Amino acid sequence: MSARKNSIGTGSGKALKAENKAPIRKQPAVFPLGMRFGYAKDMCIIDFLDQQNNSGEGYCFYSIAVTKTHALEMINNLTRFVESQSE
Repeated sequence: MSARKNSIGTGSGKALKAENKAPIRKQPAVFPLGMRFGYAKDMCIIDFLDQQNNSGEGYCFYSIAVTKTHALEMINNLTRFVESQSE
């Protein structure tokens, strides 16, 4: 069995490589059906959307706020993920 590897954002723009030292996930991962982005001064609000409710609208089941530093970390890690899938 191989060791679990993760990138943990530090808020400093650097990702730490961790083997079996990742924080414990207390809730299962979710798969949003959509995302909505809103911008405010010095931060971005990301809403994770789920299926439509009875009125025909999608509803937001979770939101996060990220700073520019966190957004850059996300971009770098997501880019690495996408590039690793095309190999």
